[in-house]
Amino acid sequence: MRIKTRLRLNTIISLSTVILILLSLSLSFRAIFIADRDMDLVDEMRKVSFERILLRDEYFLYQEVRAKTQWQSKSEVLLNFFALADTRFDQEEDKALLQDARKDFNATFSQMSKVMESHAKQDTGLHKSPGFSEAELRLISQGILKAYSLTDNLNRLHESVQKKTIRAQNRGAFIVVLFILGGIIAIIINSTVIGRTLAKRITALGKGVEIMGAGNLDYRIAAEGDDELTTLAMASNEMAAKLKQSYTSVDNLQKEIAERMLVEEKLTISMADLQRSNKELEQFAYVASHDLQEPLRMVASYTQLLAERYENQLDDKARKFIHYAVDGAVRMQLLINDLLAYSRIGTKGKPLAPVSAHAVVGEAINNLKMKIDETKAIITNDELPEVRADASQLVQLFQNLIGNALKFRGAEDPRIHISARDEGREWLFMIRDNGIGIEPQYADKIFIIFQRLHTKEEYPGSGIGLAICKKIVERHGGRIWFDSEPGRGATFYFTIPK
Repeated sequence: MRIKTRLRLNTIISLSTVILILLSLSLSFRAIFIADRDMDLVDEMRKVSFERILLRDEYFLYQEVRAKTQWQSKSEVLLNFFALADTRFDQEEDKALLQDARKDFNATFSQMSKVMESHAKQDTGLHKSPGFSEAELRLISQGILKAYSLTDNLNRLHESVQKKTIRAQNRGAFIVVLFILGGIIAIIINSTVIGRTLAKRITALGKGVEIMGAGNLDYRIAAEGDDELTTLAMASNEMAAKLKQSYTSVDNLQKEIAERMLVEEKLTISMADLQRSNKELEQFAYVASHDLQEPLRMVASYTQLLAERYENQLDDKARKFIHYAVDGAVRMQLLINDLLAYSRIGTKGKPLAPVSAHAVVGEAINNLKMKIDETKAIITNDELPEVRADASQLVQLFQNLIGNALKFRGAEDPRIHISARDEGREWLFMIRDNGIGIEPQYADKIFIIFQRLHTKEEYPGSGIGLAICKKIVERHGGRIWFDSEPGRGATFYFTIPK
């Protein structure tokens, strides 16, 4: 069998492998498409369910016919989505969640419809009712609970569909990898067979090429037979004759230079892509956090409006629930503001310029003056150097570290000392306190965003302060860490390169 024929066979095997891979990809993409389509349906159901809640609350606040009509319209849309979901979901778990969600929907629709119809009858009478009756309030409470249950079931259905999507992706990747490995093995086996049948002639050809490559361009490879190896041997002999006339070391040197330049160019492109990707991620975090503000303000405003307008009709438990809702919205807004601050460190920072660390520490202490007076803290510092930094971010860095020392204080009045040491190429800053300290195993966890070592009741906060500190230090090219003994205080270290 000619080498060309054997290579064709190898090509057929490779093409078969590619076809199988494409087929497996097609099947995998189909499964992923179905899962994504189901996820889009669940997302629409969650969206319509949330809109129904807003329209229901609007009707309770103002008793407008428009809100009632739109609520009924949204209910019909959600009912159609349930019918469509019945035809798409075939797994028992999804069907069970869908059935529970439908029951909750039917309950909320029935209860709210009764309230709206009853209230409408009261409005058409001689004396228009200014509020809801006790029976209507009971139905409203039951409807609200069922609405919460409906939202929970839809969220669980969303998680289930999301898991199905991930499984489809993993299964597709496994199939593709399996076929790729099988194809590679088949190609290796075929190549091994070809190699063994032609080993002797290829060895002779390789030896001749090696001799020529060593500089003996007068050597000639024996050309026998009429297959491709013979053609290759003759071509090698001809190449050796031409190289004898024009071979120079400059060619190899130029080739090596070209290859290195290509590698450097690829590295430069990769670095640019990485920087662009980081910038896009930071911009996404900023936009996403900014867009979350409006719905939170709306939730807080409507909840407060509900409390003010129906204050005389609400019992203590209802007022307590409203307080929890408003408090949750406010805390979420604080978290979002912290996330905005975190995302802006890399995108909204000022250019680095010479700044006095002593002045920066003074500004941070002044910002914390009320807390310092409240805790009777004593803050001292050594002579601090001038560094190249973003002054506003450096103030935030010291303010966060000093603020943490005040928050996590021990039984004694807080004592905080700030110092700096010249480490050659960088300045090492130290903030030492006599607080409750930190367990050594949390050395990495405390610098991760939203990671907390204590409950909000013990020490309030969002858990983002030290993550912001780490990002500020890294933006300046430095490092941050701590040394602590529980119950005997902690010392935070960070470096600023010169």
